Amino acid sequence: MFTLLKLSYKNIFEKKFRCFLIVLSVALSVALIYTILSLSTTITTFYESEQNKSIGNTDLVLSKSKDAINPVFEQFTTDAFKGFDLEYALPVLEGFGYYEKDEVLNPVRFTGMNLNDFNQIYRDDFSNQTISAFKNLVILIGENTSERLKLSSGDVWTLTIGNRPYDFTVYEVHDDYNLLASSTMMESVVIPYETANEIMGLKNHLTSYYISINSDDVSKVERELNEAFPGFDTTKAVSSDDLSQMLTIIQVSLSLMTLSVLIVSCFIIFSSFKIIILERMTFIGTLRSLGSTIKNARKVLLLESIFYGIIGGFFGILLGFGALKLTLTQLLSMSDLEHTKIALVHPGYAFIGLLMAIVLVLGSSFMPIRKISKTSVKELLFSEVRNSKHFSLVRSIFGLILIVFGFYLVKTKVVELQMLFSFIGMILTIVGSALIVPVLVMLLRKPLSLILAPGMGYHSKAASIQLVNDKTLMNNIILLAMGLGIILMINTFSLSVGELVIDIYGKCQSDIVLMYREFDDTYVNKVKDIESVTHVYPTRGLFDLTANDEVVLPILEGIDTAYAKYAWDEFGEIFTPEFNEQFINQRTIIITTLLATKYDLKEGQTLTIHFENKSADYQIIKIVPSIMNNGNMSFIDTNFFVEDSSVSTYQGMYVNTDKPDYVVREMKKISPFAMYPIETLDNMRTMNQEGNASLFNLMKAISVIAMLIGSIGIFNNYIISFFSRRKTTASLRSLGVNKGSMMKLFLSESLIGGLVGAFSGTFIGIILLEIMKLVLMNMNISSTLINYQISEIIFISIAALVLSLIGSMIPAYLNMKRPLVPELKYE
Repeated sequence: MFTLLKLSYKNIFEKKFRCFLIVLSVALSVALIYTILSLSTTITTFYESEQNKSIGNTDLVLSKSKDAINPVFEQFTTDAFKGFDLEYALPVLEGFGYYEKDEVLNPVRFTGMNLNDFNQIYRDDFSNQTISAFKNLVILIGENTSERLKLSSGDVWTLTIGNRPYDFTVYEVHDDYNLLASSTMMESVVIPYETANEIMGLKNHLTSYYISINSDDVSKVERELNEAFPGFDTTKAVSSDDLSQMLTIIQVSLSLMTLSVLIVSCFIIFSSFKIIILERMTFIGTLRSLGSTIKNARKVLLLESIFYGIIGGFFGILLGFGALKLTLTQLLSMSDLEHTKIALVHPGYAFIGLLMAIVLVLGSSFMPIRKISKTSVKELLFSEVRNSKHFSLVRSIFGLILIVFGFYLVKTKVVELQMLFSFIGMILTIVGSALIVPVLVMLLRKPLSLILAPGMGYHSKAASIQLVNDKTLMNNIILLAMGLGIILMINTFSLSVGELVIDIYGKCQSDIVLMYREFDDTYVNKVKDIESVTHVYPTRGLFDLTANDEVVLPILEGIDTAYAKYAWDEFGEIFTPEFNEQFINQRTIIITTLLATKYDLKEGQTLTIHFENKSADYQIIKIVPSIMNNGNMSFIDTNFFVEDSSVSTYQGMYVNTDKPDYVVREMKKISPFAMYPIETLDNMRTMNQEGNASLFNLMKAISVIAMLIGSIGIFNNYIISFFSRRKTTASLRSLGVNKGSMMKLFLSESLIGGLVGAFSGTFIGIILLEIMKLVLMNMNISSTLINYQISEIIFISIAALVLSLIGSMIPAYLNMKRPLVPELKYE
């Protein structure tokens, strides 16, 4: 066994460049695997850690129900929490104010809390003297706030709260591991509890209780408190459900793209081992003739593939650390979190990555190794390398069946299996597309050879014949098509979303948008009174309502027929006089294409919507192709909304003005003590584009990796093709065919192969995009956001020609430099 190990290890480094190519392919694939596996765990763990820092030893938070207009309530009696196994239930009064810097009002979240309670929550070490002195207009700030605003102990900081300025004295600069942890979006501070009540015109009021329990069953105590305090919500202090949902969308998108790259990597390693085996045929034949068994010959090659897997996996894990850091930096680039130290090493995922590297190499090399182990000694020693290819219609039909079945799996309605079936469906679709490519080659090779004939002469016809008869050239076109199809899918998806962001914001009819924060008529009237405000259009909203016991309406908005004029003109053409008459006088509902497709809904169908206290029947009056909130919108008339839901508050506001920055400033001043994310439309567009750019940069990085891995495969396949034709090429040269004519033949092969690869890549890219649409729909994201890009099709066509020419010309040139006599003797 030691001899076999030594022989395998020696063989690896005989061809250093090929070794580098294989290791690079494996390393890039493993790096992607490690990044995708680690991404969710890393970010979730980090956010939970940050949340734990912000609430210390608190297990639960009790506050008023989320549909309450005023979040402030009076303290409970001292007996309110008797009977519960609690360590503490501490009152906290939270609110928001602003400080002015460079003529901009910046938000500050303040927490009214006594330092004695602060000690209990964070196990801090404030002295009794320090605690007793914490009163009146003093403020506790964190190190980030101190550094950012150049504030030190004793400095005066003016905060505007409730439209009135207060001069706070910085009491102490504290560590940033608690409620003082600020970000670039908002500063966080602590002020005395009594001071917060006085500023807000209250006495013994609060916005929440921070609760620590003595038992381990947090969920049990949470249920008991919810039952004991009707009208209040008790929630876990640390919850990563929303974060997990966001990460799932990112992770699934990147995983599907990574899966495509892995399949390309399998082709690469497969082609690389074909080269290895072609070069080792005589060597393996010699071993066999000297008495070595088939089993030992196979072991040498299998051990060699395992060595490649281990080496590539090791470097892939190291590369994965860097890829994970880059990914996190991109995803967290909009906050201060990108500068925070995050754990990048996950031993379990590293082991999985290393194991996947070995499986990837063994699986990809198995067929070539199996084939060579069945070859007789005579054929190994004396036969010329065969590389012939015969077209198989049966394989192409089987490929079509795989594509159809793949689409069927992705469209499954079984929620628990959607993601699993999406992955399997993607694999089947890619494999099926690869099996159909030979049909495209057969259909396109003759027309393309005729197009090239004026420049290439008879060489173009000879090249078209060679393409269908040469197995590696056919594999090369398949590989080229797969790689370019993946790039087309990724780049089209990125560009489509970018264009739609611009388009959707272009359809907004207001200058300032306030969405999904509750407010009442008082605030609406105050906004109307601001100078230069010409119109205010408020909308109502509810979330996650059910209809017909199976349909979920993520966002139900109450609007009137002026919605398209003052809010979003995304589907304004439907508001005709006839439509308006029916919409405002009957219980009708507008739903999006996404919801209609997901639940198989039709116009005219009735939905029984279940509100909190009643149910009401609404007829689907129109299905619209909206992408607002990823297509999860539905709309009913605002009067019916109030009547059926008994909700009279608003969830959205659209403001028209010729001075948006000034109005935003004034809206912040008159906001109640709960902060609203008030932004101008231009700022919202910019933040959305910057946020999307982070994810799109990651996707484009994957497309670059796909192109890099694909280039390696193309280079390998051309080497195999020329290697298998060494004797034929030498024979033609000996008969008088000059090097220029041979190079012309090779050039014709690469040109036709590149053009067919471009067409096939477009075909595969379209199939992958259609699969991606279905996957997005499974994740409740509208598939209408994907639009095919002519510019990307042109790009991959040019890329196909460039990759094909570069990949073929270098091996062809090296082949022409070989001496003629040894090539003629080659067996």
